[in-house]
Amino acid sequence: RLENTIAQNGVGGGTAAEWVGGMAAHLRNVFIERDRDDLPLEDAVRHIRRWAAWLNDMGLDIAVEDFQLRDGRLTASKVPSMLFLGAAERWGIDALRTNQIERITWTWSISEGSVLLRSDSAGPQSWPSHTLKEWDHAFMLRHGGIAHAGGGWECQLPLLEAG
Repeated sequence: RLENTIAQNGVGGGTAAEWVGGMAAHLRNVFIERDRDDLPLEDAVRHIRRWAAWLNDMGLDIAVEDFQLRDGRLTASKVPSMLFLGAAERWGIDALRTNQIERITWTWSISEGSVLLRSDSAGPQSWPSHTLKEWDHAFMLRHGGIAHAGGGWECQLPLLEAG
């Protein structure tokens, strides 16, 4: 998709470099962050927002609805971010693969003890069942869950104390 988007007539070198750089930035963040199990919640949200912006550059229509942090304690809290990053990455790749044209909305919800990332899209329908089982096990190991309901996907993980 990146190659086809760049190859389109009228795409200048600066724009092409920006798109390639955006993908490189996403991969760099994923590789850097994978060495740390948990990230501050704000960092995880920023990474998801950056990934959605890049997907929009590639022709998707993704809106990210952020949450309002209620107090500083939640701002400093951490989440098992690689699972959120991985889920959003898979959702985006599947949407690119299927050339989804409908708007996708990713919504963050936060409660005292957990964080939920919801995608209203049909999601990774093309994933083999063993892949879904692996993701489900990964979320359960971190005391969370992943679910497909009502035409969308939900990923929920615990909100961890900072420190």
